[in-house]
Amino acid sequence: MIINALSSYYDSLAENGEIADPGWSMEKVSFGAAIGEKGELKGIISRKHIDEKGKESLSIECVPEHGKRSSGILPNFLVDSSAYILGIDPKADSEKKIRRARECFETAGQLHHSILDETDSDASKRILDFFDKWIPEQGENSEMIKDHLIDFGKTGFIELTDEKGIPFYEYPEIRKAWMSYKEKSSSDESRIICFDTGREDVPETVHPSIKGIRGAQSSGAALVSFNASAFESYGKDKQQGLNAPISRIGAFKYTTVLNKLISGGKNITYFGSKTNLAVIYWAENAKHAYEDIFAESLEGSDDEMTNAELSQIYMNLSHGGTFKWKGKLYEFSNRFYVLGISPNNARLSIRFFQQNEFGEMLRCMALHEKRLEIIEPYNEKKKLPLWKILQETVRADSKMEVSPQLEEQMLKSILTGTMYPFELYTSVMSRIRTEKKLGYSGWERAAIIKAFFLRNYSSKQWTKEVATVSLNNGTDNESYVLGRLFAVLEQLQKRAAGTELNVTIKDRYFASAATTPGIVFPQLLRLAGNHEKKLDGGMKVYYEKLIGELMGKLNDKSFPMHLSLTEQGTFYLGYYHQTQDMYKKKEDKFETEE
Repeated sequence: MIINALSSYYDSLAENGEIADPGWSMEKVSFGAAIGEKGELKGIISRKHIDEKGKESLSIECVPEHGKRSSGILPNFLVDSSAYILGIDPKADSEKKIRRARECFETAGQLHHSILDETDSDASKRILDFFDKWIPEQGENSEMIKDHLIDFGKTGFIELTDEKGIPFYEYPEIRKAWMSYKEKSSSDESRIICFDTGREDVPETVHPSIKGIRGAQSSGAALVSFNASAFESYGKDKQQGLNAPISRIGAFKYTTVLNKLISGGKNITYFGSKTNLAVIYWAENAKHAYEDIFAESLEGSDDEMTNAELSQIYMNLSHGGTFKWKGKLYEFSNRFYVLGISPNNARLSIRFFQQNEFGEMLRCMALHEKRLEIIEPYNEKKKLPLWKILQETVRADSKMEVSPQLEEQMLKSILTGTMYPFELYTSVMSRIRTEKKLGYSGWERAAIIKAFFLRNYSSKQWTKEVATVSLNNGTDNESYVLGRLFAVLEQLQKRAAGTELNVTIKDRYFASAATTPGIVFPQLLRLAGNHEKKLDGGMKVYYEKLIGELMGKLNDKSFPMHLSLTEQGTFYLGYYHQTQDMYKKKEDKFETEE
């Protein structure tokens, strides 16, 4: 299913001319080796670029397809490392490694002869003359090589070019010779029924590597591979990909398009700097606006569109099946895919795979954002993207990482509209109890609690009363009112002190008041009586009245000895709403006086 979806995306990109054809691949090229008319090396040409910020980057070129190398010697056509192109390995620190570099060059020469011997052209003659005449030992001492020797050992390949810097693989006769070689090499091989296409074709024994996944090997990792008898079947031992037979063209398609999605940077995201879970997404018809909108909804960035544009798209979603963006019409019925991958040594693990109509995914994401809406400090209207939600489950100053299971479950629940994982709630509650961050700051945690209640307890009457955007003065929910009462008592203490306090009742009693109010609140009310004596008449009456109203909602009954975990979350929401309400009234009063 995953490989089939990737192959279909490849076909869509190919129709738009956005991806390499079979037999070709996108590779990073750092240098060009210019070959003269007699096969001599004329110079080394840098393929590096410097962007506006002064950052150096390599050129990414569509070159003859590269084979997957492990420990053996396997040359590539026209574009390869310095060991294969020049017979020089800058990292060779022993005679054995130097000899190996020479063997790589000789093997590369044999490959080029097998491809170009029957091609009668000036370009092919130059290439073959170079491999026949070039002496690596002398090349190491030449000035043109010395200047770049250190860089040869870094990322990127060297390509063979003419004196003008035009790569030989762009010559029509060389391209024709390469494709003829590829077709001939597979004509005599055995065939299988491909899992992807369902047609009989030549199988790919070793699938190309997937590169660029954070935490995986820099040389790439495999999505499909078998290297132990425990994973093999039907006698296909030591035959790698034959245990999951995919044709050569099928393997090329899914690996090529996956590498493109990763390398482009726009179709992949990580939720935080510590996680290695890569989320890759794409639209079936390769219209990139779908991907931009999804990224905007998922990550909360404003690079591709404004919040107003995204809101308009959400509105169109609730009224019809299409929307316009940048003058083009898009359909919500278009298929959309989300793939989660994480590294596992030399392999990649599939964490999840979601597919649905784009409109349905966007609808679920819009509902998720709606649940998160809550009054924020300073009347700001910020988004709460998934990476930020996950960040609130761990201490920012610790080395702890977000739970991989939580990452996976949260994304699934957002995209499908299912319940949020209970681990989200317990982790946030733990952070509140430990750090006591919930009041003028910490709105993110209050928003998470509210969203959790609305989704997971949507059928409960109390949810509608406490999981509101701002303060609900009409509810008598006990734990919610207790949270409000604590916020008022905290504010009273600060007003009575008149200066910044080293320790407040929040620092000392916040966690215990939410869990065992019957023990804490009688003591807090006694302290409140002392604090009221320090206030002037009007302010004293204000707090006496407010505390009296809240005590009236509790029907003057005794405080509960214990609150459940759900009631503790309700307590925190009451505290947060009351704090924001008092702060807002303070702002309104200030503006009136001004």
